[in-house]
Amino acid sequence: VFNFDKNTANGTFNTILWLNDTNPDFFPDVVYRNVVPSDPNGYRIELVDDYLYVLNKAGILFKFTKDGTKIEEINNTNLVAGGTHPVGFASDGVFLYGLDYDGKFIKTDKNGIAVETPKYIGISTNAATGYGLCFDRGYLYAIDSSAMLYKISTSGILLEGPTNSGAHSGYYGVGIASDGAAFYMTDDEGTVIKVSKNGRIMGRFYFHISLLMAFDYDIPKNYAPYPIVFDGRNMYSIRNYHGCLDKYSRYYPLWTARTVLPRPITKTSNQTMRIVYDFIRV
Repeated sequence: VFNFDKNTANGTFNTILWLNDTNPDFFPDVVYRNVVPSDPNGYRIELVDDYLYVLNKAGILFKFTKDGTKIEEINNTNLVAGGTHPVGFASDGVFLYGLDYDGKFIKTDKNGIAVETPKYIGISTNAATGYGLCFDRGYLYAIDSSAMLYKISTSGILLEGPTNSGAHSGYYGVGIASDGAAFYMTDDEGTVIKVSKNGRIMGRFYFHISLLMAFDYDIPKNYAPYPIVFDGRNMYSIRNYHGCLDKYSRYYPLWTARTVLPRPITKTSNQTMRIVYDFIRV
């Protein structure tokens, strides 16, 4: 039973969603083990031409199919990081983009060779954390470990920011990805925060670290951000300590109920509201 007073939950409702767990867990549907070497500095991951590109601090690119089959390893790219972790890494499907901790912007072809002279765009962050980077609808978006968001053109011009995303911070770096509708920001502890384009927090999830620890995971050794990328349906991530590629298709709250109302209802500050759920365990 949920009772709302006159000053709570005012507005118009089309759907009522109930969760007993405000932080649902991501469980990997598939784990492809040891696809890359263990690397304490971590990796970045991006989707290019339906292949997964994985980047390390030294600028080495590993190209995989979505089932973890290695296609190619590309050395001597221009995507080398000066900080602790790999450069923030993104692609628009035509070019690859890198953003180092000191604001160095790198634009390359799909083999990691610069197509323009790298330049500095006037931002910087801690060398031990660096930036996460993603591409969305014609622009690049970067996030730093203080949860500050930046909008950057594909030619390396800072357009907006810093804007406080209200998400979270990470001691050892952060990541950012887009599913086309919202941003997903990650830290070094497996937290994923979904943020709308206008900066509203829409949800918080966790990679199910407790399950992974039982097999091959060691939290103290993962001093690096969790990189993630979407392919339109699934999410992929690299766990740097054991070099595993994880594929996620859904998240799992422990208890949930979603009710689509037959017609919208509106609650005002002159009304109270009560919602009653009857749960049957199956």
